[in-house]
Amino acid sequence: MDGNTTNEIDNRLPYRKGWPKPLPILPLGYEHLSSREVRELFPNKEEIEGFLKRHGVVFQFWFPCNRFNDWQRPDPENITLLIHCKGLENLSVAALEEIRDSFQNSGWWHQVEFVDYDQVNAPLRCISPDDPIVREWEETQKERVLRMIDDLEWQTVDVFHCGTAIEKDECPVTVIISAWDATSDVWWEHVLPHIRAECGLEVRLLQASSMQATSPDDAATRLAVEAFTGPLAIGGSLGPLGENGTGTLGGFIKLEWPDGKTEWLGLTNHHVVREDRLKKATKMHGYFPPNHLLARDSCLLLVSPSDHDTDTWLSSVASTITQLETVVNGDPERGLIGLRAKVGLGEASKAEFLRRNLTKIDNLRSNDARARNVNREAGSVIATSGYRTVEIDGRHWCMDWALVRLPTLRDIDTALETHDMLCELDRWSSKQLMADNRVLKQGRTTGYTEGRINGIETTVKIAISEEQRNSDSSPRQGSAWAIIDEPGEGTSMIGRSFSAPGDSGSLILDVNGRVIGLLFATQNCITYFIPFASVMEDVQFVTGRRVLTPTEDITGLEDSTDA
Repeated sequence: MDGNTTNEIDNRLPYRKGWPKPLPILPLGYEHLSSREVRELFPNKEEIEGFLKRHGVVFQFWFPCNRFNDWQRPDPENITLLIHCKGLENLSVAALEEIRDSFQNSGWWHQVEFVDYDQVNAPLRCISPDDPIVREWEETQKERVLRMIDDLEWQTVDVFHCGTAIEKDECPVTVIISAWDATSDVWWEHVLPHIRAECGLEVRLLQASSMQATSPDDAATRLAVEAFTGPLAIGGSLGPLGENGTGTLGGFIKLEWPDGKTEWLGLTNHHVVREDRLKKATKMHGYFPPNHLLARDSCLLLVSPSDHDTDTWLSSVASTITQLETVVNGDPERGLIGLRAKVGLGEASKAEFLRRNLTKIDNLRSNDARARNVNREAGSVIATSGYRTVEIDGRHWCMDWALVRLPTLRDIDTALETHDMLCELDRWSSKQLMADNRVLKQGRTTGYTEGRINGIETTVKIAISEEQRNSDSSPRQGSAWAIIDEPGEGTSMIGRSFSAPGDSGSLILDVNGRVIGLLFATQNCITYFIPFASVMEDVQFVTGRRVLTPTEDITGLEDSTDA
């Protein structure tokens, strides 16, 4: 064993170890590989299991796979043997070196990763707003942490309970940092140890990803044909005409113009409607006012469902029709006899199946024709916030909203039906959050979901876009509130999320149907929203107009608390 082998072992996390160092930063996805796709010889499973057992580690299972981050495509050449086990904290570097040599002697030279799956995916739990850590974080710990990471490329800083214990208070308070440069040794060798030592808090570093992704390919296939033929509705698919982006039409607000006329406008995110002309239009002020020529002439057109979702949905329908036609007509090249031929040959039992499949094909073709010929016009962009922060009550809140002038030839539905009530969305609330506030939303991708607001604000590093480089209105940091789809006792939140890419622009409601925020980002199962009071104040600043609906509800949130 040579003298450099220690540096080849990645021992940075107690619940995830392996080689060669550095292993890619969590969170990671994986794509299973079959044994036929992996030519190298596997080590003897029983020997590895026995070795781990002697070191206090319980082997569970293993499989070869490709590992990748959210924005990456799996690399078929980058093979990892992913080994799930318990008790990894007992596995020393010396033991890892020994087991690595055993792997390599057996002919396995690819990456090897030991993970304690439960610990890697330990659930997040909300901090209660009345928890003493909230005040401690705001008064001392936050600035201390931000000072330590000031020169690094971090994106978000959150604080949650994080752990596998059933009781929330038994899970340690943990600083969750996402960073674009998370592979840097500075984080692992200096910053993270200093945060633990100086703040007395646990800390997890995650690989940052785009918080404003707008086009997951799978969500569009779940659209119902009513999305094309019905009114513009809350939670519907929305995007710029001729562009690939997709987001959510969150809701509607009513403005009063100088001549006394009122107008209903759609509400979504700036980044949902953003395209090249809008990028240039926001360069001067950082925002896009309604007196801009592009707004006055209704140049920035939108469609619902978006072009991306429409194309994906039509492609899915065409694929389904092809599959059903194969069932009906068969495939001579593959030697498949269709239902039509079987019925013709006297198999009467197949007649009903044939009829059902022909009906499905007719319905799908009808839906396809309706979707292709329907008016998808959703209006035009009349004003946006751009990417800015706005100081309100001593906080610099992130801004990311857009107003849509609605089309005259399409109905709108201003109500939202949840599981247990019909919300008109005519009220908004700005009262202080109470412990364990439960909230809900209706979005384009994940539909209706419920979650809870974290009691500590998120700090977000604002990336000033290229078209706003000359603007002095955007500080480097902004605030937002975080929501998680909090698990129940003893359950895991793995695979669950309050929102997903494409839900951007959704309104956040309390359980009484009052609007409290505007969803603008999601990352690592955490959803971020802007307080609606801040959105309303900025809308009135950018437009110079008064918002008539929704109106502020001055009653407290106590009755909407689900403690």
